Amino acid sequence: MGTVPRASIVIPTYNCARYVGTAIECVLGQTFQDFELLVLDNASTDETPEVVRRYDDRRLRYVRNPRNLGFAANAQRGLEMARGAFLTFLGADDVQEPEFLQRTVGWLQANPNLSLVQTAAVWIDEAGTAFGESRADWAPVTPDTSRLPSCGIGCTPGVSPPRGSGGGSTSADTSV
Repeated sequence: MGTVPRASIVIPTYNCARYVGTAIECVLGQTFQDFELLVLDNASTDETPEVVRRYDDRRLRYVRNPRNLGFAANAQRGLEMARGAFLTFLGADDVQEPEFLQRTVGWLQANPNLSLVQTAAVWIDEAGTAFGESRADWAPVTPDTSRLPSCGIGCTPGVSPPRGSGGGSTSADTSV
């Protein structure tokens, strides 16, 4: 692959043929375009490979594991394969707003002392109808999370700091 992308979106998937196309489309429709999309298929037994192969986009990289590694190992593989300075995970049955990357990457670039961006969420059913959302009273900035253990992955949805930056000691909700 040519130029190193600014951001990496990793979609770990297993038997999500019904939803993974929608997840891919929401990523490809982002207003922020400097990204790579890694779809890591954990040896699905449904039509996931056929669905993913319908997409012809140079930013999309599809990797099929020869055997099921389990969710954590598949996600870890995505973390290791990602080349972008910023990283986010997206569930194969989830979607992001079109401005997600633009807002979160922009927030992290403007606030280099931050180590993680946590966004608000809306829960939707299989038809895409909203039935709940994250708490509106989440603090926009959580001070001094440096004493918390780091798992190296972060939360979903969220975007990690630039690799090699050392990160910061706070996190932020981009809904501010």
